[in-house]
Amino acid sequence: MEFKEMTCPFCKGELKIPEELSTCICMYCGKKIEIANTGKLAENCLEYEKFCDIAMNEGASIVLNHLNLMKSFKANLYEDAFKRYLEVCMATIQALDRACGKLPYIEGGQLANSKYKAETEQQLIELWVMRVLDDMEENCKIKRAENGKVSNSRKVDELRFIMALYTVPMIRETKLEAAEAIAELITKEWESRYPLQKFSKADYAEIRDGFRKIKLCFITTPTGDYLVKTHNCL
Repeated sequence: MEFKEMTCPFCKGELKIPEELSTCICMYCGKKIEIANTGKLAENCLEYEKFCDIAMNEGASIVLNHLNLMKSFKANLYEDAFKRYLEVCMATIQALDRACGKLPYIEGGQLANSKYKAETEQQLIELWVMRVLDDMEENCKIKRAENGKVSNSRKVDELRFIMALYTVPMIRETKLEAAEAIAELITKEWESRYPLQKFSKADYAEIRDGFRKIKLCFITTPTGDYLVKTHNCL
């Protein structure tokens, strides 16, 4: 068996890989390496930017286009509504996940669009989260003040409802490699922007089982008084 030497694109560890393998697992960091992609810089950059375009341009729409889901937060409607939402939004989250997977195989200086330049998966996800929330603020004409108060707070509450009960659980339910990091960062950035209207990170099973156990309003903590005052969970 013949071996070739290569450097792990994730942790930079020195590896010896059997030549016939197309993929392997790094013995140092445990990451899966696509050996065939390590020498395709131009192709990887194009694919990376394509995935970034999809994720960035469609990111805010996974919330803004689904505000009608507020009406489906009921015991007999939530599961079906959530599954349809997951199906519609999967391509956007998957594009971001695939862009994260391409990062180790590109060089930022070779990108045509420098605004997608990121050194790590964390940085790329942060770029996406900022773009999504910025687009939402612009679309909804939301202004933030230093004391935590916002203009159009009613709209912020509507967005929080979808984020807490559908968007973040949907991201986590994709089970993609970057899903938990995406969910964590978008929850933290929301809290940073809207400290008076923050929510807790939940998952789909937690909310679904809350309905099944007839604890129908248990999720009012992460979404605040808005749910109690404006929605009947039944």
